[in-house]
Amino acid sequence: MKERKNKNNTNNFEAQLLSNLILTKKQISNISNIQQTNKKNLPDIFGNIGSRKGNFCNEGFLHTLSGIPYQEDVNNIMICPGWKVMEVFSNNWVFQMKRILEPYYAKKWVLDSFHWWSRVWEYPWVFTQIKFLTPPSGHVLDLGCGVSFFPYLVQGYLTNINGSLIASDYNSNFVTIYNDMNDQSKQSHKVTFTSMDARCSTCPDFVSESYDTIYCVSVLEHTDNYENVIKNVVRLLKPGGFFIMTIDISLERGHSTRKIRLRAANNLIKMIASYMDETNNITSISVPREPLLPKYVFDDSGRTHWVPKWWHRQINLTVSCHVFQKRV
Repeated sequence: MKERKNKNNTNNFEAQLLSNLILTKKQISNISNIQQTNKKNLPDIFGNIGSRKGNFCNEGFLHTLSGIPYQEDVNNIMICPGWKVMEVFSNNWVFQMKRILEPYYAKKWVLDSFHWWSRVWEYPWVFTQIKFLTPPSGHVLDLGCGVSFFPYLVQGYLTNINGSLIASDYNSNFVTIYNDMNDQSKQSHKVTFTSMDARCSTCPDFVSESYDTIYCVSVLEHTDNYENVIKNVVRLLKPGGFFIMTIDISLERGHSTRKIRLRAANNLIKMIASYMDETNNITSISVPREPLLPKYVFDDSGRTHWVPKWWHRQINLTVSCHVFQKRV
């Protein structure tokens, strides 16, 4: 009886968290106005950090931002209620799944992905785009999902608007992990996982023009065939659908063994723009004076090590975020 009561309390807690992440009708009706107003003012907004500070808790403002974020952007968003809600959701999920993930996945990356140096920006940014761009009863595809709390957060939101999510990754071993996590999850909604290698010329198990939104969080820089991936994205999106993507970029000069460099990233953006329209008309990625850079790193055991300030420039990694729309 006590165990059932605790489970009900947990479900209520999750429901309260998700209710804070759902757009109101008033917000939805103002989306087009927000987009048009901020697109016109975007160069001035990006040129003056001070004018941005008070706007970060306004999702309509966050929705208009693309490209490489300022470090101060990240500092500002981390004090917003929505960011705190997402952090609580992630912490709760990690606590629930720790037993499942430690033997499988924590050694390959990190158990707590939300607090990874770039994800503290990428996850809130991508989630905001999904909320603004996905229609009620919309179908969403997570391309290269890996294993994290994020598909569960997105599925929880989509459940409230009668939508659905498919999480996909080329690693077929994740089928077992997602099945175990679904069994362990104390939430009413589960995540459907399907193995797919988007680098293939065709993905026969996925029906063309079946998704309203496809998102891809720091995946493309790890692939060796960008164009096939983008062709599959275009094929799977409905006309007018949206592709939300982030990529890690190396700012090092010369050859980089870690991530794609800025020139290659710009070539990638131009290639995608030949198939779809970048919603903020960004055709070239520019690096702000104080971009988001890693502040801490994880070792193989998942422990956090803070990076000294003088070493930030030595790491020279950043992230760029973009939204593309399939042409009708």
